[in-house]
Amino acid sequence: MTAKRTGFLRHFVSGFAMGAVALFAVQIADPSDAKSVRSAPAVVERIG
Repeated sequence: MTAKRTGFLRHFVSGFAMGAVALFAVQIADPSDAKSVRSAPAVVERIG
């Protein structure tokens, strides 16, 4: 690989990693939304 291509790859991977860490941090920092989604009751209807 050339130096230019290696730099782009490193930049892309680091940006992807920062985005993944930010998404994880947002999910951890706001547990109220996560709990409301998990504790939602399931609606089951019988057909027939």
